[in-house]
Amino acid sequence: MGDHYVPQYYLRGFCNGFGRRLWVYDKKDARKFPTQVKSVANICGLYPPELEKYLSEEIEHPANGVLDKIRNREPITPADKVTLSNYIAVMWKRVPEGKTRLKERAPEIAGGMRIALHQYIDEVIARNPEKQAIAQRRKAEIDEILNGFSQNPPEELWHQVIPVDRTPLMTASIATMTWRFNCYDEKPVFLTGDNPVFYFSQFGIGNPESELSFPISSNINLWATRRYDILEGYFPTNMAIVKEMNRRIASITARYAFHAEEEGWILPFISKKSWQLSRIVKI
Repeated sequence: MGDHYVPQYYLRGFCNGFGRRLWVYDKKDARKFPTQVKSVANICGLYPPELEKYLSEEIEHPANGVLDKIRNREPITPADKVTLSNYIAVMWKRVPEGKTRLKERAPEIAGGMRIALHQYIDEVIARNPEKQAIAQRRKAEIDEILNGFSQNPPEELWHQVIPVDRTPLMTASIATMTWRFNCYDEKPVFLTGDNPVFYFSQFGIGNPESELSFPISSNINLWATRRYDILEGYFPTNMAIVKEMNRRIASITARYAFHAEEEGWILPFISKKSWQLSRIVKI
């Protein structure tokens, strides 16, 4: 069994009756199948041992109790919000799609490094004109290294950005949002997937228009906003909001979606190529 990029304890919330079996919907191979949570959302050798230990002991274990509280619809404390904010922020980074996002940003990162390093070398040349030739060679070497970085950033860089202390503002932003838990009890309705943290990228998570959603279980979905005209807590929701939350998950699913039951609509749903997503205005 490999390293789980979506934790097993989290996935149990999407099993029928909080068991250990759930349905997997694979949009790449156009198939669906039931399996155990230990058998999905994992890749051998995905993380180095010290990172796997950190994720288990410092991120997952503290958050499991908060997930239990929410699944039992118990009040959560400000400290619980911070704990689960850490979990959500790390979840966004630890999944394979997090590595893809970092790779997409590699040219931008390399460009910033290139400007800074070239500027430093230019300052050295200004003070030491006789070093012009060697400085130009150093610039060429830097450019070669950064070009390679842009095309294929090392996996170690992804591992380094996963811990919560590398993105403290992200955790703080999530923790200070208004948290409302949408609840639907008639049957299991909420999907989750291999990339379960959604927010509107054009707004980020620190702006007044920001929204973040995160499925907690088959019947509970976290909706976090910058709205202060609504109450925090657990509230019954309707199918319009359920469908919007599931559209959000489907839109960011890289390959696998997970659900408590076998449903015929899920595979074609997650396989759609384009999505029309909406912010929630009325509740």
